[in-house]
Amino acid sequence: MKKLIDFQDEWEALSQKADADYASLSPDERVWFNCHTLMEQAESGIISFYYNECADHMDDTLADLEKIGFTQPVELLKKINALFPGGIMPDIEKRNEIINSWESEEYNLMFEEIDDKFNGFKKKFESKILDFIMEKGLAYGK
Repeated sequence: MKKLIDFQDEWEALSQKADADYASLSPDERVWFNCHTLMEQAESGIISFYYNECADHMDDTLADLEKIGFTQPVELLKKINALFPGGIMPDIEKRNEIINSWESEEYNLMFEEIDDKFNGFKKKFESKILDFIMEKGLAYGK
């Protein structure tokens, strides 16, 4: 049975392509990139997704989760997105200023709960991404 790690070379090439020019990704590449990036970032705690450039493509990520048929993360992300006045902004510095203002225990508990939920469906998330890349031929013949 194949696993995402079996496609590490393709993933690295896709990541480099996205880093160089996100707009150059095909729709299917974008789905793989955004969903895989979210899954990887969530391993370090979902707040990592927001601290980094990943959240710059939030609208795409939400749509891409729908495309792979995995909506469990959508409501969790929307809960976090609602904490940003006016929604997620593409300016990473401003986004990080807001994140750094979240100092209360209430926020810590909320993020721990969300992290636990992400950890609980990690295997299913990985399976959905793998099914998508195999179905769309993004695995380049493997």
